[in-house]
Amino acid sequence: MPAQGRAKRRIQCLTCRNRAKGAFCRLERRELERLDRSMTANLYRREQIVFFEGNPPFGVYCVSSGRVRLYRTGPDGRSQVVRVAGPGELLGHEALLSGLPFPATAEAIDDSMVCFIEKPAFLRLLEDVPALAVEVARALSRDLMRSQESLQSMTQRPASARLAALLLELDGAAPGSPMRLPRRTLAETVGVAPETAIRILSGFKSRGLIACRGQSLTVLEPGGLARLAEPSAAR
Repeated sequence: MPAQGRAKRRIQCLTCRNRAKGAFCRLERRELERLDRSMTANLYRREQIVFFEGNPPFGVYCVSSGRVRLYRTGPDGRSQVVRVAGPGELLGHEALLSGLPFPATAEAIDDSMVCFIEKPAFLRLLEDVPALAVEVARALSRDLMRSQESLQSMTQRPASARLAALLLELDGAAPGSPMRLPRRTLAETVGVAPETAIRILSGFKSRGLIACRGQSLTVLEPGGLARLAEPSAAR
């Protein structure tokens, strides 16, 4: 079940401004009302755990606002970020549908509103609403493609290109708005040391591509980052 210590909030799927970005975008009004009866919304503060790697799934999660990182911990205690989820994205659906434990830990990067739908209610919805089943299948396919692209990126693209691509992906949730992104999280996501990530970000800043203030970062020139993120970029 959801991690303890989070604050409950009342959110309705019908009025959620980020619903169109996620798996519930094609549900009819009566189906959304049914979903509301089975859903709870919780506010997770920065660095608060949503669920732990290895725990059994009791339902699925959907990010309503904020950003959540999913990471695995190796035998040496080092973390490897699997992905960063933004508004509209599902969490834990692959574990629930496979019947396996959560493959990664989910942690709020910044204050995040995350909705939780219990397993029985979610499975009944999948059976009753073909459109939802299709959207969840699409979400699983996107996750798989993202994992494949990430693996290819790690082996074929320089760190600067990987970091530029990550910033563009994160900025897509709310273009041009400040993002609180710990440098450790950015470094782990692209597979470099924090010092390397800081050096690359300094280069982006000096070129006017981003603005930094403390842990807050804002994308100023997405076109410039997109050029750096190209597979052929040799930076």
